[in-house]
Amino acid sequence: MGFLDRSRIVAGAGRNRWLIPPAAPAIHFSVGRAYAWSVFKILLGNSLDFSGTAGPRSFGRSGSC
Repeated sequence: MGFLDRSRIVAGAGRNRWLIPPAAPAIHFSVGRAYAWSVFKILLGNSLDFSGTAGPRSFGRSGSC
């Protein structure tokens, strides 16, 4: 069969298959964290009255800057 041959799918010597399960949630958490921040940043900013940017707080609100 070639592609599904046993020698291709069985880990070789020196490979630890128990490193894969902890790596999968770590990748999912990091991607999910970035997605959640991008989705909820505006809602948090509106409810807590901060913008998340490095500019002055009143920029764009009162026109005093």
